[in-house]
Amino acid sequence: MKLLIVDDEPLARKRLTRLVEDIGTARIVGEAGDGNEALALIRQLQPDVLLLDIAMPGLDGLATARELQAGNQSPRIIFTTAYEQYALTAFEVDAVDYLLKPVKATRLQAALEKARTLLVAPSGKSRYISARVQDELVRVPLAEVLCLMADQKYVKVRHSKGRLLIHQSLKELEKEFPDELIRIHRSALVPVDRLEALVKDGNGKLQVRIRGSQELLEVSRRHAPAVRALMKTE
Repeated sequence: MKLLIVDDEPLARKRLTRLVEDIGTARIVGEAGDGNEALALIRQLQPDVLLLDIAMPGLDGLATARELQAGNQSPRIIFTTAYEQYALTAFEVDAVDYLLKPVKATRLQAALEKARTLLVAPSGKSRYISARVQDELVRVPLAEVLCLMADQKYVKVRHSKGRLLIHQSLKELEKEFPDELIRIHRSALVPVDRLEALVKDGNGKLQVRIRGSQELLEVSRRHAPAVRALMKTE
């Protein structure tokens, strides 16, 4: 796995180099001190992964990541930064992880392993629900999601390994995953492939059984026709 380190501070690049070499799962192919230099080296060296600082003179890390997205270039990005406030923005450029300086060896090793997993995965856009938990970027594959429930200012993601609170609204998630999620209630979305069966409770209210949990969730009258129509086509 080829890796490019991008940071305007030589000492930071040196420390990251030492950590990567100690971990031993990636080969460093170059270093860059700013975004423009990084873009030139990416075209030349074709790295698999970037360790990318955010606050740099000229083209900063986020702008660099957006340039890569616009150009359909595909190195995986691990942000390494001293600033916490850009974590949510990092989701927009599909970052693998978001590491706060001083970067810990264990966190870097985990991030590199995430990147390796994504590199060997089938091609196509990665489908994840993402959130920042403490100093870690947590990504839940959409295939593991059971349902998404509105919870005051947050959305509660129930998945096969637990629960996660995210800041995205149900409306935003509906727009992001229009083919994968269906609204069953004003406060609930369910992955289409989790719809197992429609049943009625003792009061005649319509419910849907969720595949993988046997949980029953209420289906509102407003959304019942769309849910019924979708399940008939499967």
